[in-house]
Amino acid sequence: MTVCHCRCNHFTLFGSVVVKPNPIGPLTIKDFVNGFALFVAVCLVFMIYILVVIWARRKDRADTVKVKVIYCLASHKTTNTRPQQ
Repeated sequence: MTVCHCRCNHFTLFGSVVVKPNPIGPLTIKDFVNGFALFVAVCLVFMIYILVVIWARRKDRADTVKVKVIYCLASHKTTNTRPQQ
């Protein structure tokens, strides 16, 4: 068999309808002034995000300095200590 024929028809409606996108004109200063509050809000959120990432990274570095291995000798097989009652 060298030919594959699909008999389903549910994709034909999706493929046959073509919607053209809205054109985007050149960016002007008037557009920037109209969206200035949104621009400032996005920049503010981004700056807060960067500050939180820097703060979290510093805390992670401080935590890695504190990591130590602590051996519990009471649970080792060679010790003869019994739990206190």
